[in-house]
Amino acid sequence: MRGAFMDNVRIESFDKIYILLSLYESPKHGYELIKEIERSLGKKKSPGQVYPFLKALKKLGYVDNKKVGERGIKVYHLTDTGEKFVSFTVTDGFVAAAPASMPIS
Repeated sequence: MRGAFMDNVRIESFDKIYILLSLYESPKHGYELIKEIERSLGKKKSPGQVYPFLKALKKLGYVDNKKVGERGIKVYHLTDTGEKFVSFTVTDGFVAAAPASMPIS
């Protein structure tokens, strides 16, 4: 299953994992994700650090968005493929990447 997901997107920071997990929990707009990262992780994030990742996820079909309200704010949500990707990333992907000596319970 590795080839189906992990080779397609780079998850090199906890911020990106956090974005995926947050969208797995519920749909959110970009600004909401930025503020949630700042609040939860204590890290200042700029739109240039979040929106390109969302765009890459959308291009891969893991995320989609819809415009809501009169201002047309984009609300991002995981697609079925995106939900499978998150599930794989936080279970199989991390377990497979863990050193053999590391206990996993």
